[in-house]
Amino acid sequence: MQWTQVTVKTESEAVEAVSFILNDLGATGVKIEDAKDFEKLRPGKFGAHGKIIDPNDIPHLEKGAAVTAYYPQNIFVPEILPTIKQRVLALKEFGLDPGAGEVVTSAVSDENWATAWKKYYHP
Repeated sequence: MQWTQVTVKTESEAVEAVSFILNDLGATGVKIEDAKDFEKLRPGKFGAHGKIIDPNDIPHLEKGAAVTAYYPQNIFVPEILPTIKQRVLALKEFGLDPGAGEVVTSAVSDENWATAWKKYYHP
């Protein structure tokens, strides 16, 4: 099955509202990348089992946020894109800064996620 990925570039304060908009328009799930999640991280014991990691080694956004939604092939995404853009920009009326409000789409191939992890697991 083919999926369509829709990413909205926004600001941290609008992440929850943008997530709601995408889910309300039929997304099966969302992924949030927020620069604020890394704002207070400092090198130290953050890793699993006490391993020391440097937050600067983790790829992340330097500013703002991106909310990515996934739509199945039975939803015609080009039809809902103008609505997404309009509703995101309308967040200003509610006192939220939607930032750029830029909407980007791309196709994503379906994988068997239940077994895909096994190729990285070595006994």
